[in-house]
Amino acid sequence: MRLVWIGMALLLCTAVFAQGNVPVYAVGDDGIPDGPTDLAYCWEGTGYTSFCNADRCVDIGVRASVAQWLQLYLEATQVAWRILKPGDYAIDTLHGSVNSNGNVSFDFEGFEDLVNAEGDIIETYYALFLPAAGQIPSNDDWMRAADVNAWDPCLVEDEEHQGWSFDIWQRLIVIPCDSACEYADEARICARLEEQKDWVDRETGLYDEDARPPAFPNDIAIGGPGPY
Repeated sequence: MRLVWIGMALLLCTAVFAQGNVPVYAVGDDGIPDGPTDLAYCWEGTGYTSFCNADRCVDIGVRASVAQWLQLYLEATQVAWRILKPGDYAIDTLHGSVNSNGNVSFDFEGFEDLVNAEGDIIETYYALFLPAAGQIPSNDDWMRAADVNAWDPCLVEDEEHQGWSFDIWQRLIVIPCDSACEYADEARICARLEEQKDWVDRETGLYDEDARPPAFPNDIAIGGPGPY
């Protein structure tokens, strides 16, 4: 019987138990938690309880996994020309800025000469300046529209997080044999967050419901939806 009591005393002295996810509150300007938010999730790891007569030390660990965010601004996404006569014309068309807490790569797709329904083209050129500094392009700066698709820069995270500004100039060379009709091109600029977490759904930017919950050192498995 004595051995049984000793065993129970040791069992009661220290015990661990599983925990789960806990609500996260947004904090207002006054420092007061204002209400639950879905912009952050948090989980508690293994709990601890002790009731005995010995000194005890409990290790506490706090970790945070921060997703990559992107702030992308474009002054315009559509350009419409009306051209009266043949000539060589240019506009400072697309102004914008990029900011992120990680590296961002860009992919330019679908940039081509403007084309009409019959397949006739207007020679189209672009000049890209990153970062923007009020440059006016010269001959060495112009790229034929299709060549823009090979221009795939990767912006390294700005330590001061001031972001980058950019300018994209467009140039059309309209010649006498360009028919009186409508010309167009549809292109795309894609930004990829190179340091995004695997618990973020890249299409929605929200938590990936299929992501695994966090794992804690020397912890037993815990339940609950969502990622770390």
